[in-house]
Amino acid sequence: LSTARGSGTNGYVQTNKAALRPGVLRRPQYDAPTLLTEGAQSYAHRAPNAEIIRHERRKAVENRCLALRDRLEDGEEGLGLTPAEIDARVADLREKLLARVDAAAAGADDLVDLAGANVHDTHLLAEAKRLENEKLAAAFNIDAKSYVAGAAFNQELQEQKRRERIAERDRAEEERKKRLEEEETVRKKAIKQAEKEREKAEKARKKAEKEAKASKEAAAKSGSAPKQ
Repeated sequence: LSTARGSGTNGYVQTNKAALRPGVLRRPQYDAPTLLTEGAQSYAHRAPNAEIIRHERRKAVENRCLALRDRLEDGEEGLGLTPAEIDARVADLREKLLARVDAAAAGADDLVDLAGANVHDTHLLAEAKRLENEKLAAAFNIDAKSYVAGAAFNQELQEQKRRERIAERDRAEEERKKRLEEEETVRKKAIKQAEKEREKAEKARKKAEKEAKASKEAAAKSGSAPKQ
């Protein structure tokens, strides 16, 4: 309304929130689980450029070397040092830091402040995110090689994994029962064999006692026989 005069209202018109615009109706409809699982790869974390990260670390090395040179040339720390000695100390620091840069491919280092990276340093931010993801994966015991982004929202995949876990658990239980049965069979055989050995030893003992008794009786009879 250009003016509320004559309308019998105060001029406030409320939008109909339930009305759909024609453009919304023409949009393709996606199934939420399918959209999450199929589109997850496009949002997956991209690895940073290793050469750019290496370059940033080498820049940080040179900054530290320049800072050391400034302290040695202008500060009390370098009193009494000749230019050659200063160059030697700077070169020694550069060699140590560059060795750390070469070994930094296997893990993080403190040469570059990844947490304080500028918003435009996309590769440094990506490296910081990668290290954060590795820590989270280690904390939650997630295998990075077998992990698939968005797989948790795939109901069919989760159901298949659940059936596989149940089958694996049943198979392990069957193997455990079979192993216990085999152990019980071996134990019973050992007990039976031990019983046989005990019975055999008992028979041998009784036979020996019987023979000894017969020998004593024979000796007693021969000793009591009359002399001619």
